[in-house]
Amino acid sequence: MYIIAGSTGTLGSAITEELAKNHDIFLIGRDESKLKEQADKYNCKYEVIDLTNTPEPREFSKIIDQEVEITGLVNCIGSILIKPLHGTSVDEFNDVITTNLFSSYFLLASFARRMKNGSAVFFSSVAGSKGLSNHEAISAAKSGIEGFARSAAATYAKDNLRVNVIAPSIMDSNMSQKILSTETAREVSKNMHPIAKIGNSSDIIPVIKWLLSPEAKWVTGQTIHVDGGLSTVKPRYSKGDAIVEVEATKTVAEAYAPMDCVITEVNSNLETEPELINNDPVGDGWMVKAEIKEMDDSGMSYQEYESFIS
Repeated sequence: MYIIAGSTGTLGSAITEELAKNHDIFLIGRDESKLKEQADKYNCKYEVIDLTNTPEPREFSKIIDQEVEITGLVNCIGSILIKPLHGTSVDEFNDVITTNLFSSYFLLASFARRMKNGSAVFFSSVAGSKGLSNHEAISAAKSGIEGFARSAAATYAKDNLRVNVIAPSIMDSNMSQKILSTETAREVSKNMHPIAKIGNSSDIIPVIKWLLSPEAKWVTGQTIHVDGGLSTVKPRYSKGDAIVEVEATKTVAEAYAPMDCVITEVNSNLETEPELINNDPVGDGWMVKAEIKEMDDSGMSYQEYESFIS
């Protein structure tokens, strides 16, 4: 049996549909109405989880009959928070850690001892290994997942339980709707990747299936980046690259600007000044400008773009 946690999200739903074709599945999530609908569709059982009020892992493991062999665990429970550290509340930070890192701990702690010869797969993101501005909270959670998985892979290697992580970049999902809310915002997000595209479930599902399968029997403790090269590759740019307009928040514009841009100017287009947090402007109506100021012999450059923040 495969356990799929977070099965009702965009990626989780796609993974559930694919794995249900040839495997018994058990669903875990936070939205009971959606879980029930999925369970009826795939003729499987489910369990609602409240990450703020969980039982001890040993008790939670009893949701699946002890005689059932658990061969796979996929945790799709996650969130996105893009905010500067000084604008992130304690509650927001704790929620990001709970949703992403704690959920991974809790699920593996509950079922690891029942998964001999099995495979567990967790999700990080490109922010887990690459420093991206305004990603402090999500970076802390996702890099924590990567470290947690490596240590768990060592702990449970004696049971031949493989523990691995997939680290995508930005994907089309419910969580990224605000970031990808306009075509211009999508273009900037797409073009920051060496292979220019927005990820989707079809990029992830083959990796999931491989990691769960016997074909990956000698793969454990790994973080596999599915991110268009963003985490490791620096593309060549040309001086005079196109200026792009982006409709988004100031925070999103700074976070998802082309990776080699340098912001040189921030001007308000509002009649009244927006809210200030520690003297940093937040809110709507900001024009952000960055320039390609130089190129070296390799063709690397500072990319130029101009973003109107609506």
